[in-house]
Amino acid sequence: MILVLAKFSFVMIFGYYVITALQWFSYKINRVIFHYTKPMWHIYFIILPLILISVFDSIIYQISITILYLIATILWAYKLDKRVVITARVKRFFAFLVVGFGLFSFCPYSGIWLFHTLFSLVFALVFSAMSEKIIAIWYKNKALTKLKSIPNLKIILVTASFGKTSIKNFIYDIASGELKTHKTPRSVNTLLGIIRDINDNLRSDCELYIVEAGARLRGDIDEIAKFINPQIVVIGQIGGAHLEYFGSIDEIRAAKLEALNSNKLQNIIAHSSTNLASQAIIYDELVSGVKSTLDGLWFDMSLDGVKRHFKANLLGEFNSYNLAAAILAARAAGVKNINLDSVKSVEH
Repeated sequence: MILVLAKFSFVMIFGYYVITALQWFSYKINRVIFHYTKPMWHIYFIILPLILISVFDSIIYQISITILYLIATILWAYKLDKRVVITARVKRFFAFLVVGFGLFSFCPYSGIWLFHTLFSLVFALVFSAMSEKIIAIWYKNKALTKLKSIPNLKIILVTASFGKTSIKNFIYDIASGELKTHKTPRSVNTLLGIIRDINDNLRSDCELYIVEAGARLRGDIDEIAKFINPQIVVIGQIGGAHLEYFGSIDEIRAAKLEALNSNKLQNIIAHSSTNLASQAIIYDELVSGVKSTLDGLWFDMSLDGVKRHFKANLLGEFNSYNLAAAILAARAAGVKNINLDSVKSVEH
């Protein structure tokens, strides 16, 4: 009984590491295998444990290995900046992992930990992928139907290496005084998260939807842009954030520019680092006279050839540029009265 419990615990720990890695990379196995930013972790938490439980086949050793594996995984997870979020998808994965473990228990080779672990994992991955595919198609079609049912809805897509959440929130603060506005919550910026937000939170009378788009690799933002087809795209500053995923600034820039792949694109608002001077309004070049103190932020901005003065209760010169992008996006969406009094700082 103790041995079965130890083996079950080993499989669950193994599954925890795998599902954490998958969640980081949008549940795409090829990315976890070929584009993982911490490849040594695979050696520590996949290869090494499997080798140890295969080489040391005595009960004492296997139980000891499981205990050490559990301690190592707990310490690893504790130090992570972004731990696995226990979503319905994660729960379904573990349910299939338990079923796979139970089924293989009746196999003649169930005594071999390596086979039992790998079968349980493969079973969970295959059936989890199948179920998620069916669920995703249903939810995606539901979200598309909902978007089409709001014909006058304007959509703003915001992406950047730095400041995209701030820009999104600033647009919301500026626009919500005149338009019925909704934004993706917190830092939700993946296609699946956006689909869920549309289905659960987007109201039928919404006039402006502000969507934040993030990416770990090329193609992520392309999927989002082609799905929601925004009329207005804001591409903020391009820099080295998430350089470990892309390898170069040029790759990061190319990934962010996928936001332009919309069939309904009308307005492009971009930072000078995007190299889109010939196609977009370059918002940071319109800002001048920035002054920032503990009492607030002041800056000038050229709008329609006229210099206007703005004040906001925010800290940091960098926010003048984020506000400039938000002002231009709100104006493109139809907001006539630009008032920064309601703009609040973003928590993070």
